[in-house]
Amino acid sequence: MDLTFKSEKGIFNFRTCGIVMLEGKVLLEHYRKKDFWVLPGGRVSFGETSGTAVIREMEEELNMKVSGASLAYLIENYFRYDGYIYHEIAHLYYFNEILNISNFPVNDIVIKGADYSDQVFYWKDISELHTIDLKPAILKNKLPGFISGNFEHIICNYI
Repeated sequence: MDLTFKSEKGIFNFRTCGIVMLEGKVLLEHYRKKDFWVLPGGRVSFGETSGTAVIREMEEELNMKVSGASLAYLIENYFRYDGYIYHEIAHLYYFNEILNISNFPVNDIVIKGADYSDQVFYWKDISELHTIDLKPAILKNKLPGFISGNFEHIICNYI
């Protein structure tokens, strides 16, 4: 059971994401039916740690095998979407190792996700993040200067 629920005040969501950066690019997820981009990941399940969840999500969505997930950002994100107010807790991880990185060449080729009809992944140049609608928007400023081993707690209130 995913840790997301609807209440009379809005929707709560517990999300976990992976930061995958290589050769000046970052791997981002895009749904063709939506106009924004996110880091690859998904929801944490009940009884699951966010670190275990991000490893599972990378495997399920991309068939990417990662190890050594380390927490980089904890983001408390408040925003409106699709007529609802969201209260989202997001744990963003970087990985000590991507065991099958050779399966993900850094180029302009679209990587199809588990949901082939809508979900795709692209390598985006870090210097061009300001040109896309990346959610949460604070990542446009944080990812270009990201240093593995650092941790930051961020509160984003877009309401």
